[in-house]
Amino acid sequence: MSTKDDKFFFGTDKENMNVEEYIKRINNITEYYYESCEKYKKKFYYCCFIRMLASALIPVISLASQINWSTVVVSVLAGVITITEGYVNVSRAYEKWTKYRETCNALWIEQRYFAMKVGIYADETNRIEKFVERCEGFMVEETSEWKKYIERAKEMR
Repeated sequence: MSTKDDKFFFGTDKENMNVEEYIKRINNITEYYYESCEKYKKKFYYCCFIRMLASALIPVISLASQINWSTVVVSVLAGVITITEGYVNVSRAYEKWTKYRETCNALWIEQRYFAMKVGIYADETNRIEKFVERCEGFMVEETSEWKKYIERAKEMR
């Protein structure tokens, strides 16, 4: 039974995956990176917008200091700013968005070079090996970034 997550799984149980299967896997993983970068970009912008709005409303509401509810509203807005700022920092939404997008773009470029047989892919004798090596390199680089992030997060506990 295949699930959506299986589509993004990059492993294989075959000994000799052919280039068409590999390209399909690269397309799937590129789609994953693209979806992930878009998700974190939206979260980042959403939280930034909330932060800006709440920050802008604090001085306006504090002008109405004759009314007691303004203190409550100012406090709530300060809390909203703190929560959204905390989320952006803890989830690393900006870093995730930009790293996923960077990996996605690199894979798209490699696929186009490979498909058009240009640059390092012009030589038919080893173009598939070079394609696999370069795509794997981009994905390993992205994974190693998250390993560093996880180690830093462990140290912060």
